[in-house]
Amino acid sequence: MTTADNKLDNLKIKVQSLQNRTRLVARGDWLEPKRKEVEAIDRECEEKRKVSSSLQEEIEGLQRQAEENRRELELLKNQEALKDEWDRKVREAVEEVEELQDTKSRLEGEISELEDHKQEMVDQAESDKERIRQDITSLKASKKEVENQMVELEESIQRRTKELEMYEQKLQDIGRREQSAISKQTELEEREKSVMAKEADLQSREQWVLQKEGEQRAAKGKK
Repeated sequence: MTTADNKLDNLKIKVQSLQNRTRLVARGDWLEPKRKEVEAIDRECEEKRKVSSSLQEEIEGLQRQAEENRRELELLKNQEALKDEWDRKVREAVEEVEELQDTKSRLEGEISELEDHKQEMVDQAESDKERIRQDITSLKASKKEVENQMVELEESIQRRTKELEMYEQKLQDIGRREQSAISKQTELEEREKSVMAKEADLQSREQWVLQKEGEQRAAKGKK
């Protein structure tokens, strides 16, 4: 795989990622988890308000009962045997009222914190919406840039492919020429061997002729 192929694959992966992110944002349900969390906070606040209201009613009832106990205590102040018991009930009622008041204050504080948290989530959701809108704009621009780069890269690949085909054709021509040259060289070598064989045969014949001439001259000298 060439560098151009790798670059093309990377660009295609990047375009696919951009398309997936664009489809995710375009669905419109990306804020659904935050909406559900805000709705849950609203329900929790409403439940705590109901509990607080119920506690307030109970506090008022206990206060009325404490007042009645005080009135009864006045009526029974001469009954020393019951005085201590009523004092204890009054103290218990007062302590229970104080405890319920503390619970009410705590619930009101929790409701306030939940309201603040809800507002923070709403603000964060608005901020996320704006950021995602900006991301979409940026992604569209990036996608366009990548598409342009892909077009340029494909054109470059086409040019390189044509150049490669031209070089391959030249290599084939060179290969054919080389094969032809090798064939001619082989033919020349065969001819050279044939000539050398003929020269060796000719030298052998010349030696034989010289030998015969020498023998003839020697025979004439003896006569």
